[in-house]
Amino acid sequence: TGPWRAQIGAFSTEARAKAQYDNLGKTIPAVAQAQPYLVDAGRVTRLQIGPFASKAAADRACAAVKRAGNGCFSLKK
Repeated sequence: TGPWRAQIGAFSTEARAKAQYDNLGKTIPAVAQAQPYLVDAGRVTRLQIGPFASKAAADRACAAVKRAGNGCFSLKK
């Protein structure tokens, strides 16, 4: 638990965000072990995972996502 999350992307639909989470979760343990958060941001749905106890923990999850060729950044909820 904690106030930190890792944002993996922003998608045009909630279905695309869910599909990305499912896809990444198959190959990245840090994603599979985290809870997905689908955040409505108006015209996009943000895909975030977490919660993480610290920024460092969120950064480690992001590093794994980035190694797989995807964008990611940590943020405080």
